[in-house]
Parts: sequence; structure tokens; C-alpha cells
Amino acid sequence: MKLYEIYLAINPNLNEEQTREVADRIGGWLAQSGFDVSPANIKPKEWLSYPIKHFRQAHMATLNISSNAEGAALPAELSNQLKREESILRHLILAKSEADLKRAKPLSVMEQLRRAERKTAPAAAESPQPTGPKAEAMTPADLEEIDKKLEELLK
Repeated sequence: MKLYEIYLAINPNLNEEQTREVADRIGGWLAQSGFDVSPANIKPKEWLSYPIKHFRQAHMATLNISSNAEGAALPAELSNQLKREESILRHLILAKSEADLKRAKPLSVMEQLRRAERKTAPAAAESPQPTGPKAEAMTPADLEEIDKKLEELLK
């Protein structure tokens, strides 16, 4: 089985409907080539790390593609089609293997919370670190127990 992920940075001036149409058009090209295409996951107006074609934001779309046919490969002209598409600022095509998917470990609840805090917290204001005897006595084993309890509570 061949698995691919296609990441697209789409022009932020498009509305949600137009963005969905761009992702569906690309999915249609791949479906005609015999691939199974999952619905696109679209995140509206994400901030970019650096400007791309003078844009600081872009709609980010992810397409997951699979094929059960032996020796199936993405069409050679796909990258050229993505480059010619005016509404796509940048694209990335990744080939995945089933072993990669099995190796991918889901994030712990604590790591998910930390990442969410980093995204929502302003860059200038840093959260104070806990001090005192309890903060210094925490070990990785204690954190794992807390993580397990949080996962049980959130289920």
C-alpha cells in the first residue's frame, strides 16, 4: 500500500468555499489517477514563519492519499500542476510507509497541553516556572503518573 500526504499553502485572500474547491480539484486529479483521497483537512489563515509570495498568512490544507495497487506512484505531472495553480502558494508531497504510521506515537496529554499553551500564550509574556520543594521534587515518573490520570479523566 502506498500512502502519501500533500500539504498545501493556499492564498489567504480566498474564502472557505474557494479554498475547499481548490483542495477538491486536486483530490479530483488524484482520484482520476486511481488513488483514494480522504477529505481535505483545512486550517484557515495560519501564520507563516516567513513570507511566501508576499503573504504572511495562508490557508493550510492536508490531503491524505492511498493506493492499494502494486507499483502505484503519484503522477509525474502532479507537482507541475500544483506549481501552475495560481491559488497555491507552496506545496509539499510526502511519501509515507505503514511502518512510519505504526511508529508514530500519539502525544501525551501533558505534551498536547504544553503545545496548546505555547500557541495561545503571547511571545513576550512567559509563564513563571514553579519554585519551591514540590517543584524540585518532581521526577519523570511523577509526571507520567499525572499524565496517565489526566488521560483517564479526559476519556
